[in-house]
Amino acid sequence: MTKTDAFRIAICIGLMFLSAKTLDAQMKSADNAKVITISNNELLVNISTYGAELQNIISQKTNHEYLWQGNPEYYSRHAPILFPFIGRLWEGGYNLDGKRYSMMGHGFAKDEIFELAKKDDSEAWFKLTSNKQTMEIYPFPFELTIGYILENNRLKVVWDVKNTGNAEMYFMIGGHPAFNYPDFDKKDRYHTYLGFDQISEVLSYVNKDSTGYLNPDRTANVISLDNDGLFPVSQELFKKDAVIFENYQARKVTMYDKNKNKYLAIEFDMPVFTLWSSPNKKAPFICIEPLYGRIEEYNFIKDMRHREWTQNVSPGERFLTSHEIAIF
Repeated sequence: MTKTDAFRIAICIGLMFLSAKTLDAQMKSADNAKVITISNNELLVNISTYGAELQNIISQKTNHEYLWQGNPEYYSRHAPILFPFIGRLWEGGYNLDGKRYSMMGHGFAKDEIFELAKKDDSEAWFKLTSNKQTMEIYPFPFELTIGYILENNRLKVVWDVKNTGNAEMYFMIGGHPAFNYPDFDKKDRYHTYLGFDQISEVLSYVNKDSTGYLNPDRTANVISLDNDGLFPVSQELFKKDAVIFENYQARKVTMYDKNKNKYLAIEFDMPVFTLWSSPNKKAPFICIEPLYGRIEEYNFIKDMRHREWTQNVSPGERFLTSHEIAIF
């Protein structure tokens, strides 16, 4: 066995131990969570204080559930908030100012208990503040506020990142909402159709390679639309895991049912969005993810400042953005 092999095995064992500890902590945190309800005449929405994560988006008129309900056979979450990183990090960590930090995939916010900062009938705000534990793995003081606002058939999701420290702060932030297919049948080739409010003339995506990361020399795949200008989605799309669209290619993605009736839409103004469903399974859901960031490249060992789509905010300043989910 080479020294390199021994080093990699040691890292794997360490990550397994860290994962077990993290899972135990997550279970304890989830037990202490509360579910907060907001509603109007159109929608009923539940949000957990665990990760400030959406739990339900239900039509008040039809009682239809639009949000994936977390069957662990496919995917156990609903709509986690990704912060301060998106995707897996090379060998379970990142470099900053010459120091190596451990970090779980998609960051830690999804597994923290948020404080309920404000609530009324149709609006709720949740806050996470940096603490001793977060500073050990992410050395930036911050306040992360997540807001959910209902207006008619639309749910607005607000992300507010405030730098409470004395140095420039670097981060990524994104959403990972999973939506039930409107009329799922495992026997069908196509499970939904997607429409895009395009910025680019041609839409193209990239995939992870066999390592689970992006190849620096990756090539893009151009998508083909049908005669109605829609993109038919089959399980085949996810054979290589997530489908990643970069460089502000679209500002809105609309889901349609098999008869090409509008089902829901998600609107955003973000540099990256991805589509994902459980690979190699006929999963009954699709994730449409608006992102300020994406998964890391293979063998990325540079300072985190140089990771593509990393955002920054100055001391005392805030980074504020939002997206909307419309239900039809």
